[in-house]
Amino acid sequence: MATDTFSEQRMPAQPLTLDPTRTAVIVVDMVNEFFEPGGKMVLAGGTALYAPVNALLDAAHQAHLPVLYTNQWLRPDDALFKKRIPHCLRDTWGAQLVDALHRAADDLVVPKRRYSAFFGTDLDLLLRERHITTVLVVGVVTNICVSSSVHDPFFLGQVVR
Repeated sequence: MATDTFSEQRMPAQPLTLDPTRTAVIVVDMVNEFFEPGGKMVLAGGTALYAPVNALLDAAHQAHLPVLYTNQWLRPDDALFKKRIPHCLRDTWGAQLVDALHRAADDLVVPKRRYSAFFGTDLDLLLRERHITTVLVVGVVTNICVSSSVHDPFFLGQVVR
């Protein structure tokens, strides 16, 4: 059996239904360093994400869903800099969330040092304390940080959308 054939053995698609008391939104790495002029790793066309992410944030806030942001928050001597240029240094403008996001006062920020928003952070505990079983994950650099941040909640038993 080919890998593609094996991977496609799934349950039939079901309409998306969310329990607002058990659903949260996680926004991954929407920081100045990756979006704004002057950032060290600006992604061309990245600001196109602002409108759809803000639409989701507005809907989440209206539905009273918890919203959690993760941001790279790295020490100057971080081992990650053996592979990548220094970026998102803690306590710097580059590591701060972009001002364009529609944030609310009770939204939470979870600093992270690795690609996954769950590895070595309080994110899983924060979700469990709120009895969250479904997460909606959005953000930047899908193939690295978003992908890592989607795999971990799945492995931890949460439904990821």
